[in-house]
Amino acid sequence: MYRARQVARTISAGGWLRLWGPIAGCCAGLLAIAASACEGADQDPPEVESPIASEIHDSAGIPIVENRAPAPDSRLGWAVGDAPVVAGVHGRTMTLRGPLDPATREVAAAGQAADGAPADVEPHVVLRVLPGGAMLTRTPRGFRQGFHRWESSYALMGTHGATRASLGNYLGIETFSAFYQQPDGNFAVIPLRHPFGKTTVTTAWGDLAAIGDTETYEIRGYRSDGSLARIVRRDHETRIPTQAEQDQVFRNRFAGLSEEDREPRMAVAADVPLAESFPAYSRIRGDALGNLWVAEFKLPDARYEGTLWTVFDREGRALGFVATPGGLSIFEIGEDYILGSTTDEMDVEYVEMWELARSD
Repeated sequence: MYRARQVARTISAGGWLRLWGPIAGCCAGLLAIAASACEGADQDPPEVESPIASEIHDSAGIPIVENRAPAPDSRLGWAVGDAPVVAGVHGRTMTLRGPLDPATREVAAAGQAADGAPADVEPHVVLRVLPGGAMLTRTPRGFRQGFHRWESSYALMGTHGATRASLGNYLGIETFSAFYQQPDGNFAVIPLRHPFGKTTVTTAWGDLAAIGDTETYEIRGYRSDGSLARIVRRDHETRIPTQAEQDQVFRNRFAGLSEEDREPRMAVAADVPLAESFPAYSRIRGDALGNLWVAEFKLPDARYEGTLWTVFDREGRALGFVATPGGLSIFEIGEDYILGSTTDEMDVEYVEMWELARSD
């Protein structure tokens, strides 16, 4: 019996909440998300014995879990169904914007910064909702031309908008931006996300807010009061991308564009520097039983299909690899289902639910 009560998605890049029909009517906005986040949080997960070597040591009272990497061809034994059991269509899109803190509100009201320049005010973007209602938020900090990573501040806020705790600043998507001259003589900026760029990823991991910078294989879990609960690490082999691998990604990315749109983007792409290394991983998700799923960054020569995840238990010990279908963007992992979205060849978005069978 699938335990999905609603279909909701929070996209960190812009604070969007997307609802899909025909089950979109089950959602009632942010409070419904909070209720969903609480559901299953108190359940005791089944014990899964990990065959992967882990070592836990203490640093100033904070447990640090060091894990060996699973064997490349190994799998945990949890099975995802052969086909989705639900096919939904996009219903509507809403924007969630949190309240500004007092200092920012004053600047916004004045309409200018302290130096007299127009105020560049960004609202808090709601990323995740923890059990109990605490919201993990992000506020963008800046942008510049060339090869850069945006810096953002992360915080935990209450349901009334008050900041509970600051979690510090993290770097965002690695991007290359450059000016190009349009046929009419005007200049425009083309920002390109680096195909092998690092970023900061977040999720709700049980009752913790998990944050990780994909430059290294490390994820930090914070309690709702902002205190650091644990640090999880996993062995990772660093590899340097080649120019040919990078060029091919850009060619694939712009293949469907018209020549007029493709040409300036490929010209900018030619100046994008090589990344120092591939990301350590690509994204993270927490499931209904308190496990943490960390997606492998799929290398250009990867031989496996779909997405490969390392699953960690509540304590941060690696359990093993689990594979999920290709093209499925996962935003919820229940006790016995996976919920995500896909797009067809016409770029139409659909929501799909897949059965998840967990072995003992």
